[in-house]
Amino acid sequence: MQNNNKPSGFRRFLRDNGYYLVIGLCALAVGVSGYFLLRGGSSEKAEETLSVPVTVKTDGEEESAPSEDTKKDTEDAAAIEEETEETIAELPPEETAETADNLTPQEVAPTMRTVLEPVAGETLYAYSMSALAYNETTRDWRTHAGIDLAAEVGAPVSATEAGTVTAVYDDDYLGTTVEITHDSGYVTIYANLEESPAVSVGQTVAAGEVIGSVGSTALLEVGEAPHLHFAVTSGGYSVDPSDYLS
Repeated sequence: MQNNNKPSGFRRFLRDNGYYLVIGLCALAVGVSGYFLLRGGSSEKAEETLSVPVTVKTDGEEESAPSEDTKKDTEDAAAIEEETEETIAELPPEETAETADNLTPQEVAPTMRTVLEPVAGETLYAYSMSALAYNETTRDWRTHAGIDLAAEVGAPVSATEAGTVTAVYDDDYLGTTVEITHDSGYVTIYANLEESPAVSVGQTVAAGEVIGSVGSTALLEVGEAPHLHFAVTSGGYSVDPSDYLS
């Protein structure tokens, strides 16, 4: 007798190969899902890339026209410059000159110095510190830290330039002496003056102002003709008065 409960061929296939079939379907589902996922990501990247404006300029091709904002900025700058030029042009000459001075660096004029001779006379003895000079009074050879300018006794002696009297004293060798300190850094020394000069310590004098008169009080130089002994120092060092006066 034939058994009707025997499974059909399809059922028998599912029974024998069902496990492998399920694995295959799962693999297929994963593959399809990955395909669409990758395709979707590539599309988004492509859209992002294409969304960035790219300008490619080929040889012989003109540059793109400036934007409206750039044109407006250029026009505003030109208008401001034109308005400034018109304003300066409308100013009176005095105000225009003052405005120009404010726009350009100002040059400072150098301070002018007025240096005059203390007396009008020839040089009897020159400045000599690097070599010995013969002294008519002592009849020997020695240095001479100044110049002796010929002038009659009583002749007025003037300040060579503006300054302040910083010393008035009687020197044992050079007699009555006046020292004047100047803003230029020089100190001028007037010796062999008559006693009681016309200035005192702390007094300010102008160039050419009389500070005393020629005398005969310099014991070291009484053997010479009447004269003014004139010396100059700078930074505490003796300098040639002829260079100072030139």
